[in-house]
Amino acid sequence: MPFVTFIVPEIPADHEERFTAELEKSGPEIKALPSVLGVAYGPIVANDGKPVTEFKYIQIIGNIPFHHHHRLKTQLIPISAFATKEDHGKFFNSDYFQGKSKSIQEKGIPVPRTVLFDLVDLPKVPVTTQFVRFTYVTVSDESKLLAARDAHGEVMTAIGHERYSGKSVDSPEIIGLGVCGFDTLDEALAAFETPAAKAAFEKYKALGEFKDVVVKRTIV
Repeated sequence: MPFVTFIVPEIPADHEERFTAELEKSGPEIKALPSVLGVAYGPIVANDGKPVTEFKYIQIIGNIPFHHHHRLKTQLIPISAFATKEDHGKFFNSDYFQGKSKSIQEKGIPVPRTVLFDLVDLPKVPVTTQFVRFTYVTVSDESKLLAARDAHGEVMTAIGHERYSGKSVDSPEIIGLGVCGFDTLDEALAAFETPAAKAAFEKYKALGEFKDVVVKRTIV
């Protein structure tokens, strides 16, 4: 199964345009590396089912920090895909990545923390929509990941989507990941509001510490 890494950097307001420009430049460079299958990035546009308007609080999903305070204007999530866990290690230990990390630190931007997921369920048709709803549930032990995977599958069945899920790898906490794509933000926010979907979603949310975000994604 492929692996994906989520990176959620802290971006000071006065660095947003510069950071976005750097992503647009470095995205194709990263994708061209032999260890990388694909790259995508985008801002968080909804949080826990509501459109994002301002960032003035701090929330943490497992070891994925979603820092929201007055210094931050927005959040951008770069996502990289790898065929194997070994390829993931090659990328993060590469001269390219280490050089980028050093450059970020020299500009006064904290080095972002990352989390690696093993995608255990993939849809038959790749998700290429612009808006992607990511759900994360942190559970107390590995045995509960199967329940989270099944619960997310029930939500996907209720809205007519294929199952698309994963689990954290080498993380201090045990996190289940759910993925679902939509054409518009309104569609993404309304998806779980039908009676059947809402009931399945509430069951899913009850399994552990839960987080739900929508990202407006650019695929490199």
